Amino acid sequence: MTITTPEEWWQTLDSNWKSLLEPLSRFLPLNENLYIDSDTCEMVGCDKPMIMTVERLKEDRSPTIVHYLCEAWDAAPDSRAIHSIPGWNTLCDLLSEQWALYPEEE
Repeated sequence: MTITTPEEWWQTLDSNWKSLLEPLSRFLPLNENLYIDSDTCEMVGCDKPMIMTVERLKEDRSPTIVHYLCEAWDAAPDSRAIHSIPGWNTLCDLLSEQWALYPEEE
């Protein structure tokens, strides 16, 4: 998969959102009242479920959503079987192409 612009990155995320929820829900506590602090990359308590934060980041087109994709990737076991999880390969593609979210300054 080749993603070269922020628009393509977000389009890929949007069109695969339902399948991306599979690995996110397996490896993140989406129903717990937590968020990932973007400075420390640690989970911190808050007043709403993580899924609400993730969905808001998606709606707002916030690159901070990458922290959640990374956290799910880090929490997953190192196994070939992981690639059979729906959405896993897309999650990996989005992470490998996250640079597209940050256009170079001229």
